[in-house]
Amino acid sequence: MSQEINKTENQDLSLVVRAIGSDLEHTQVRLIASANADMLFHYWKVGHFILYLQKKEGWGSKVIDNLSKAIRSKYPDKKGYSTRNLIYMCQFAKAYPLEVLIEMGKVEKLLDNPSVDNVLQLTCELNQFTQEPLA
Repeated sequence: MSQEINKTENQDLSLVVRAIGSDLEHTQVRLIASANADMLFHYWKVGHFILYLQKKEGWGSKVIDNLSKAIRSKYPDKKGYSTRNLIYMCQFAKAYPLEVLIEMGKVEKLLDNPSVDNVLQLTCELNQFTQEPLA
């Protein structure tokens, strides 16, 4: 009888461990996705800010190179702020207006608990937005 109890406890424990592991993996995926979304939004804001200042202050394209050097000088351990990447950030901000990003944020919230109906509906809604050609 003692062996039967131990066997039952081990089976129950195995189920609990599996449930915890599954939740941990799900949480890790959500954490990575959230971090990626935050970085993308940061890149968009940097690009948008540069475009805004170019328009408002009449900055030329050389300012991007100077800005890149200044950022890398002030924050030498931060990667991703080369002249080329800052130009990409500007292109990203131009290609995706704020309204599209807001809609994407709404989609992310709705997909926290996805269903086939939600996914189909959101796919249709997202396909209504068109991206401006870069060239």
